Amino acid sequence: MSAQDFIRLHREDDVFKLALSLRGNEEASFILRQIEGWQRLRHKIPCWSEIEDLHYPPRVSLEQCSSEATALYKYAIVRRILPHGGRLTDLTGGFGVDFCFLAPHFMEAIYVEKDELLTQLALHNFPLLGVGHATIVKAEASEYLLTAEHSDLMFIDPSRRDAHGRRVVRVNECSPDVRALWPIIRDKAGVVMLKLSPMLDIPDTLHALPGIEEVHVVGHDGECKELLLIGKGCELGQIASDQTNMKEPRFYCHDDYTDFSFLRGEERGTLAEFASQLGTFLYDPSPVVLKAGALHTVAARFNVAKLSQNTHLYTSSQRAEGFPGRVFRVVSVTGCSKREISPFVGTRANLAVRNFPEKVETLRARWKIKDGGHDYLFAVGGPSGGKLLIHAVKAE
Repeated sequence: MSAQDFIRLHREDDVFKLALSLRGNEEASFILRQIEGWQRLRHKIPCWSEIEDLHYPPRVSLEQCSSEATALYKYAIVRRILPHGGRLTDLTGGFGVDFCFLAPHFMEAIYVEKDELLTQLALHNFPLLGVGHATIVKAEASEYLLTAEHSDLMFIDPSRRDAHGRRVVRVNECSPDVRALWPIIRDKAGVVMLKLSPMLDIPDTLHALPGIEEVHVVGHDGECKELLLIGKGCELGQIASDQTNMKEPRFYCHDDYTDFSFLRGEERGTLAEFASQLGTFLYDPSPVVLKAGALHTVAARFNVAKLSQNTHLYTSSQRAEGFPGRVFRVVSVTGCSKREISPFVGTRANLAVRNFPEKVETLRARWKIKDGGHDYLFAVGGPSGGKLLIHAVKAE
């Protein structure tokens, strides 16, 4: 049986058990990587998992690559800002997910990657993925930029781990160092799209990278997945003066159920109303809204009151249609004393904390509350500073 036939036959099997059965097989490493890759990819990029003979990279590259949902969002951005396409250069190609979703929009598409295995995978996979017009270049991004021609779009997704595998939180700690390369990237591009971890500090990043016009906080499956910065190209001689004439970037919050945008100046100039008591409805903003920092803007836009300065939940008597987040109907509000929480002891509920001194795990163990069900319990710092337990259900 060929390796490819074995992979097709066993691709839904347990990888660890297969590893034991393949001891001594010279193709074991390749077979196990393909099976594990397909298992991970079928959830992350469903349309790719249907392609026969696609070759997969090691686990770390699959963990760091974009999902189908976030890649499609980038494609929508690019079609809006560059409707006529032109030339695309991806300076950190990786497994090529973003590249392959963007490349069909461009007449010319250049994939740059320093890793030998990943470039070999690109040579094999790209024709299968419909991007046979791609030019594949094995090079460091910094080296390639020295002789690169101008591109309509330059895309860069730097590694957010240091030499020891630890996550970094500043843009100059990424690899390649985007801050150091930023002037030459802008000199060689009409538009720059930079993908970063949502863990990075947004104000610090904007200060380090002048010329950013759009900030996209992108989520999927209830989590912030990535930060996208869209910058305008600028000739080297103009970059110094550019820092004194920076346009305030617009923030976009996007996930499976949310599309919300605002200006940071709008947030600075808005003060949320604070609730004196809980209304009929409770609102839990999407993680992308919280990460973007639209804490007062979202209250003013949807006419809802914030529970307190540091409790990022909102309430109203009338339902706020279109609120970017989860909406609940309040069932009851109590304190957190032993007597007051007794009706919930031993029950099943989805427990969350907001501005509360104890963790979910601690409360769940103490109150003997099992996870799941249709009821939601929020342990929060309340409007008057006390501890509250809000019992709610999803609003229909």
